[in-house]
Amino acid sequence: MACRRQRGTYCCSLRPAGVWQTICVHLVSGSDRSWTRCLMSKIQNVYDLFGPTSFSNWERLIADGKIPTKVELAAILEANCEEPLPPWFLETAVKSLRGELRRKPGRPKEGALLQIRFQIAKAKYPRYFEWLKKRKRVSGLNGWSAVRGKQWWQGPPHERAARIVTERWVRQMGWRAFLNRISS
Repeated sequence: MACRRQRGTYCCSLRPAGVWQTICVHLVSGSDRSWTRCLMSKIQNVYDLFGPTSFSNWERLIADGKIPTKVELAAILEANCEEPLPPWFLETAVKSLRGELRRKPGRPKEGALLQIRFQIAKAKYPRYFEWLKKRKRVSGLNGWSAVRGKQWWQGPPHERAARIVTERWVRQMGWRAFLNRISS
């Protein structure tokens, strides 16, 4: 990538992939035969570190055990076609093409966000449970017309409380699984 600016100026440009920012500094010699050279240095930005096609991001993800799909590998290759491919990426791509790339057996680890949402649901469950027990004692659990037909407004108070928090905070988990997990 050659820069065509006048000598003594500075310019910044983005590569076509939009990944690396290039800084060009033009140097001028003192003789009649003036020359201009472009010194390019690569500065990483947040997109370089965590973008969906970033080498550094995928190196971290692969080290954590995430296996890229063929579509993701193709996107990484397209986005970084101008860059030399790192050896760890070549190994991953070759294993994928040969069909040797396998996920670890078993259930994947929960992400941090899912753990936080579960802890919020676990903290809210006793409040809903106490409120529903009191409501059952005082006025019954018929509910108002807006909630009578809802799926989460069925059963005894402990079921209802579990259904309410799973509907709001941990939708991927059933109410029975939630009760089993908080009781263990």
